[in-house]
Amino acid sequence: MRDMFEIISIFEKYNVNLVLYAGTLIGFLREKNHIKIDGGCDLIINLNKYNNILIKNEKFNPELKKEILNNGYKFVKNGARIQKGKLLRLNLKKGERFFDFWSFLTINDKYYQSWNGARLDRKFLDDPVSIKEYHKDWNLKNILIPRYAEKLLDGIYNNYRSRTTSSGGDWRKPCKAHEAMKNCSSHPLYVYLNDDLSIYAETWIKMRPDYKREDYENNDEYLNFVIT
Repeated sequence: MRDMFEIISIFEKYNVNLVLYAGTLIGFLREKNHIKIDGGCDLIINLNKYNNILIKNEKFNPELKKEILNNGYKFVKNGARIQKGKLLRLNLKKGERFFDFWSFLTINDKYYQSWNGARLDRKFLDDPVSIKEYHKDWNLKNILIPRYAEKLLDGIYNNYRSRTTSSGGDWRKPCKAHEAMKNCSSHPLYVYLNDDLSIYAETWIKMRPDYKREDYENNDEYLNFVIT
């Protein structure tokens, strides 16, 4: 937990606010900590707000990079993956914990999209909230979570695979260690909120035994979007 607070604080020095996502969001809503069987930390970066801070002359901000390295983090996997001036992915490691940064930007007035095709309703990310909105007794470092976080997780994790595990597709219930991969999110994941805040999630429809995952490595809609 301390490393996550540290990396969030480092980015905050550069006026970049990170938002908990995926398994990390589950852990801190359900257990106020990382899930024990999850060695990673998932964080969202809003490119519309922060890309111009993070990317300088087609490279990752050198001052921020230096501070990250000086605090004992390593750039791993593809490191800072940049294409057409956008930070697509950022992968760090400190000790045994991996930090995966998911970059999202608004394509239109309806949703945010990541480089791999995931789409999240703007209601989740336009105005993230403090974890104190969920845990009233939270007294540690303030961290941000998506608005309507429970609905977001319901949309991501209640899919064909996760419903075959002991959790029954309910992220509020821990699954067994050997079921962890089945309980992971599935792409493409499209999670929208209707006007009445009910969920519309295409992962529920598309996660069937015969479903073939598409390749989003060259997502023209995302890559060609101009950030102003």
